[in-house]
Amino acid sequence: MGTGFGKRVMLPAFAACEGAELVAVCSRNPENAQQAASEFDIPNAYSDYEKMLEAVPLDLVLITTPPALHWSMTRQALDKGIHILCEKPTAMNLEEASAMFETAQQAGVVHLIDHELRFHPTLVKMKALVDEDFLGPAESVSFDVQWRYPIVLERDWNWWFDEAAGGGLLGALGSHQVDLVRWLFGTEFRQVNGVLHNFLKERPDRITGELKPVTTDNFCAFNVELDNGAIGNLVLDATARTVSERDGWQLGFHGQSGSLILDGQTRLWAIHDGETEELTQPDPLADTPGLPQGVFPTAFAHFSRHIMRALVTKEAPSGVATFFDGMKVQAVLDAIRASHREKASVKL
Repeated sequence: MGTGFGKRVMLPAFAACEGAELVAVCSRNPENAQQAASEFDIPNAYSDYEKMLEAVPLDLVLITTPPALHWSMTRQALDKGIHILCEKPTAMNLEEASAMFETAQQAGVVHLIDHELRFHPTLVKMKALVDEDFLGPAESVSFDVQWRYPIVLERDWNWWFDEAAGGGLLGALGSHQVDLVRWLFGTEFRQVNGVLHNFLKERPDRITGELKPVTTDNFCAFNVELDNGAIGNLVLDATARTVSERDGWQLGFHGQSGSLILDGQTRLWAIHDGETEELTQPDPLADTPGLPQGVFPTAFAHFSRHIMRALVTKEAPSGVATFFDGMKVQAVLDAIRASHREKASVKL
């Protein structure tokens, strides 16, 4: 349900999966639904997701709509016992995210959050090194991301600029960074201190050209303390001008014994005993037909294959982000927003 990221990335990824059958697509814009159906040879196109859930037998539904719709759509899919992959951020707040997890558990279905970066080969290697105690006792983590996709400075107004719809950079990209810290370090957030800012006051309507107000953040920075004793700083900027999409993206995990640095999204460097080694992994799915280039699309290609196996076993695949993880990430996002409002650190 939804034809943005779903059409560009999810549909071609699943279309390349052996045994996957795309049977229905839904968008609030009927033309978008028909176009996606035609492009991927999908027999059913809808502009009303409730009608689609009633009419078409589904094993899995992909919820790729604005976050304000996630809980209501999830609830209706769960009522029919359908397995779910939901886009991040999980929900509008922790209350909704908790309800999604509890209801999905009661329904006994596979429930997944689209934190696909966990399945990128280079990040899988990074995780393995952390688990092998390459770093030693954890000391710090850092993120510095100047994000050019989507190119916010040139984008027409849509839900991404609307706080009521769940838009904004913290939810769109910050949720991924929070999840990566939890997953890679295997720890939870203890305390955060954050600031959010909006450098764009207006964006033009795509059809009328009328300027509409931007009510969401496009810059966020937050200091963190983790349960494993590490401290860190994460900075995300969607309005910085960079040379290319991959410039201005660096993740660093540091411990008493070594450091792991992810540079330019997919290049991995390991520093240990004064020696630096590149451990970037080859990606056999980077050239999946119809799939855009980039760390998120190729990571999802790997993720989609794990999802297909999960539909057979009826169990979430190892290492995947479930609604439980979505709930944990949502708690951190809510705490960062509270810290910004209160101008103080917030404990989780």
